[in-house]
Amino acid sequence: MLVCMQRIFPFFFILLSYIPAAEGGDTFPTQGGTPGVTITADQWARPRDGDAMRRLPGLDRLVGDFDRQPDGRILIRHGSGDAAILWAEELRSWLVALGIPSARVSLEQVPGIGNFLVLEVRSYGGNP
Repeated sequence: MLVCMQRIFPFFFILLSYIPAAEGGDTFPTQGGTPGVTITADQWARPRDGDAMRRLPGLDRLVGDFDRQPDGRILIRHGSGDAAILWAEELRSWLVALGIPSARVSLEQVPGIGNFLVLEVRSYGGNP
């Protein structure tokens, strides 16, 4: 199954690049009232490594906000469907690989969110 997924991923991201999306790195008020960060399919379709992940627009600010909240979590909001879930799971894996505790990264499915991911930091009142 892993080999199949490795073959499908590149085609999935090429397909996503043909769908219009929000401008990458945009910030806007989220449900928590703090600015969120968008990651578009176009940004995600580029080759990825740890340095490329750190250079995603707005991600450094988001991680700084996260570091200042000892009870905070990073919430990754994504669209519905298998492709959107896989995309969000891969981003969560990258955040964990870069040092964010996995227990403090959550996914939230939002039908109709579009062809992008929205990341935000939420405070959970001492429940990491």
